[in-house]
Amino acid sequence: MAIKIINTRSDFEREPLVRPFGFKGGYMTDIWQTAVLLESPGMRKVGLATQNALWSDATLYANQSPAAAEACMYMMSEYALKIIRGTCFDSPIQLLEDVLDKVHNYGIMISGEPQLRKTFALNALVAIDNAAWLLYAAENGMDNFDDMIPTPFKSALSHRHATIASIPLMAYAVPVEEI
Repeated sequence: MAIKIINTRSDFEREPLVRPFGFKGGYMTDIWQTAVLLESPGMRKVGLATQNALWSDATLYANQSPAAAEACMYMMSEYALKIIRGTCFDSPIQLLEDVLDKVHNYGIMISGEPQLRKTFALNALVAIDNAAWLLYAAENGMDNFDDMIPTPFKSALSHRHATIASIPLMAYAVPVEEI
């Protein structure tokens, strides 16, 4: 069943970090939390994401101010919303495939980075992807994660683990007493 996107909205909030977080040769002082609304004629769903320009493309992050790098990623999200507003999709996978290259090319243009990593565009699409899956599930009467998994991927995602591992995250500026 094709789902028509009749309205989109987005916003972000800058969440300050306790201390600068360093990795990949750079430092972040805040994290941009993004929210995206996708609306069909019968439903409204919000997708959330934490965007991270440094993780996605350290070269771009090094060549611009942190705010400019994060703003570039946010503008790519906005561009994707502009593209999908008024369109229909049958699956969230198809929706993202339809916009990924356009969003990546837009990012190259606005950033001035001809070698912009595709992960940068993918990170810009996370909140949209999240909202699209929630809208898809609601429109199709799905109320659990397993129902949303497309048939070609069910066997790969069917294994269940009895335990999980926890790996502490260490950055450049973490004091020794906190390790």
